[in-house]
Amino acid sequence: MSIRGMLAGSVAFVLAAAPVAAQDSGALEEIIVTAQKREQRLQDVPFSVAALSAADIEASNVVKLDQVALYTPGLYLETIGLGRPFLFIRGIGSGAFDVGSDPSVALFVDEVYVSRFTGLMFDLFDVERIEVLKGPQGTLFGRNAAGGAVSMVTRPPSDHFTGQFSAQLGNYDAVQLRAGISGPLGDDRWRFRLAGARNDSKGYIRNTLTGKRHQDENSYGARGQLQFVPSDAFDALLTLEYARDDVGMLAQQNVTDNVLFRPLGDLAGVRRGLSLDQQYTTDGYQEREAIMASLHMNWDTPIGRFTSITAFRSNEFEELHDQDASALDTLDRYAYEDSDTWSQELRHAGRSGGSRVDWVVGLYYLREDAFREEDWIIGADTAFAALMNGGQRFPLQDLNDVTTESYAAFGQATFALSERWNLTVGGRYSRDEKSNVRSTDNFGVGSQCTPATPCGPFPANVLLPANYALDYGDEWSSFDPVATVDWHPTEHAILYATYREGFKSGGFQPTLPANAARASFIFAPEDVTSVEVGLKSQWLAGRLQLNLALFDNSYDDLQFITGSGVGPGGVPIVVVDNAANATARGGEIQIVARPVERLRLTAGYSYTDATLDDYVDDAGVSQAGKQMIRTPKNQANVIGEYSFPLGSAGDLTLRGEWSYRSKVFFDPANSPATGQKGFDVVNARLEYAPAGARWAVAAYGKNLTDELYCQNTVTLSAATVGTCSTGAPRTYGIAFSYRHD
Repeated sequence: MSIRGMLAGSVAFVLAAAPVAAQDSGALEEIIVTAQKREQRLQDVPFSVAALSAADIEASNVVKLDQVALYTPGLYLETIGLGRPFLFIRGIGSGAFDVGSDPSVALFVDEVYVSRFTGLMFDLFDVERIEVLKGPQGTLFGRNAAGGAVSMVTRPPSDHFTGQFSAQLGNYDAVQLRAGISGPLGDDRWRFRLAGARNDSKGYIRNTLTGKRHQDENSYGARGQLQFVPSDAFDALLTLEYARDDVGMLAQQNVTDNVLFRPLGDLAGVRRGLSLDQQYTTDGYQEREAIMASLHMNWDTPIGRFTSITAFRSNEFEELHDQDASALDTLDRYAYEDSDTWSQELRHAGRSGGSRVDWVVGLYYLREDAFREEDWIIGADTAFAALMNGGQRFPLQDLNDVTTESYAAFGQATFALSERWNLTVGGRYSRDEKSNVRSTDNFGVGSQCTPATPCGPFPANVLLPANYALDYGDEWSSFDPVATVDWHPTEHAILYATYREGFKSGGFQPTLPANAARASFIFAPEDVTSVEVGLKSQWLAGRLQLNLALFDNSYDDLQFITGSGVGPGGVPIVVVDNAANATARGGEIQIVARPVERLRLTAGYSYTDATLDDYVDDAGVSQAGKQMIRTPKNQANVIGEYSFPLGSAGDLTLRGEWSYRSKVFFDPANSPATGQKGFDVVNARLEYAPAGARWAVAAYGKNLTDELYCQNTVTLSAATVGTCSTGAPRTYGIAFSYRHD
């Protein structure tokens, strides 16, 4: 059956069952969000927002950010290891992951911007909800929200004692632990919350040469919160968080017939095609340590609420990978990154005009100091090593020290023109300043040269024309407005139209530019203009929710990374460039229904026609008309959950999940060899909860059809070389949970 047919069948079932359900008393639960920096019902926000509640997160066992995309049509979120997430909404996202680039879709944790790619893929635990805001969000959500924003809200301290604990055991020796406790501390003015998590598994990719497993889990984290509430007019919340990951390397797989730095002999050591058994000459690793601290303060005064958010994030990341993904020693890649980020936001929000105007104004500042070392180690099996270096490996080193300062002033106001009409206008002025101190070394110096694996000398200027050292920078500014009108024809329906502009600052070239001139090329900012119209509605006494959205996004100077041939000596040319123009048009539909009291159905679908309008790549080839990278035309998901009453024995809840993503490409030329065809993912969960008990036990399965697919493919040398990072195969296990409220 086709995707449209399956979606139509799901919609028809919901609509057919709903009239019968109207006789029952229950309605869909309300989800409260803060997409406009104030608490609102999700159905009252006049633009496209998807939200996962704490119940959804727990039932679907969402433990990593990339899993959110399975439940959010229009969102593409996949990752290559811990340090290279690809976050795209409606065609716009970032393919570069170095310190000279920024995300196009911004991630916020408790309103604090997460700036570095290496800090995005953390463990999700003790989360109250996740909001996905589609379209530019620059007015209220900080810097670089040109494509949208993902806002994660953790559980706050409670004024009464609560506690939660959960444990899971699964195949691949998987162990997952979650715990949280909260309540008053001393008296009613002080409250606390402590939460922690641990994940372990042995990994599903096996290196048949050494027996080592990769794509494993070994992470833990803790979050502590202390809240001071001396009165109804003031509160302060201090949050401290620590996270640590120590896992195997990103286990990539070849999907083309070539490897980088082709060896002297044949390619007998190269395995092609997707498999959980691979061969690597290097068993690498990924290590990450992160520390976060924030202080939120709110004052309620007769002239509105003042909010201050002060935050610090420190992130250290190190990795070593077998980059050629073969049994040949041709290329390894080492990276080390260290970043510190300070941010300060001040807001003043209130109501005026007899409560007919909701407004917010604010100031924002961010400073980030980020250092990154990249070493590309040319292996002993390459022609270069054999002919020029006595058969010894040697590194190419690239060092970047980037400082970013960002300033912004913003404001937004919603005017109640009548009982049924609202007008929202706002804008943000942003100014970003960036500088980079950069140097290269291609003379046998690098972190990976050790007595066990020595690096030999080789003639100067063989692979790179010459070493270079640069000190350069730039600054950019932008004003980004928003205008929205919404009409409430009934109490349970809203029609809206919104115009938004977004901005992401420019930046510096990714790893190892071939020469100083290329390294000095600073790519320009990208700008987005978005128009969206939509409907949000509830029917049948709150048992049916139907949301529709149509969008038209125009992108100017769109930034993305591309491989475009090789430079001197065979060094792959990888550049961040600006596409002259691109367009993404499409629509989305979401249906949530409770046909009968114990049955809940969710169905979502998005269609995105995203194409490059006028783009000539670095090799001089026009890619106009090609599908934008990492943007499937069709995405869909259906979730059904039914609770079977067992009388005095309790309840048995069955949950089934299906998601689909159509073909995606990973390079602007839309090379079939490195693309990923459409695929489905099916998950299921069966939970038993005794009547009146605080505990439950469940059996679960993910990717039950054992679909093997590429999460992402790195394409180099004009897509003649491609290495794929596969998604997780079938996993299953049992889970136990306990809750005290």
